Amino acid sequence: MAYSPSSPPLVSVIVACYNQADFVVSAIKSIINQSYPSIEIIAVNDGSTDNTLNVLENLKTSTDKLSIITTENQGLAATRNTGLQYAHGIYVSFLDSDDLYLPNRLKIHIDYLLQRQNTTLSYSETRYFYTNP
Repeated sequence: MAYSPSSPPLVSVIVACYNQADFVVSAIKSIINQSYPSIEIIAVNDGSTDNTLNVLENLKTSTDKLSIITTENQGLAATRNTGLQYAHGIYVSFLDSDDLYLPNRLKIHIDYLLQRQNTTLSYSETRYFYTNP
């Protein structure tokens, strides 16, 4: 897929999901609510045994940006690689299903990469937060 200055490059966000029904909606909504508009979300359900798949399917009815792939449990690395097989974006970003993006995260990274054509990787700091079960 070629980049055209008239349209922003597509970013594929791969969300690895394993038994995260309680958190995955917040994670995906943090992607949907990005200030950067040109995204696809690929949620890879890694053989969850909880309600994760149903939660994802319900969320899919509210956005056309979300695709759901279901596999047998294979672990994080293989799950991310599965997501990569379905990615159409020029850029790829990973978000675990119990994490969140700040609203401008993708825009900041894409702007940075577009201004530096020889740069192939962009990363940022992490903020930790916890919930009490």
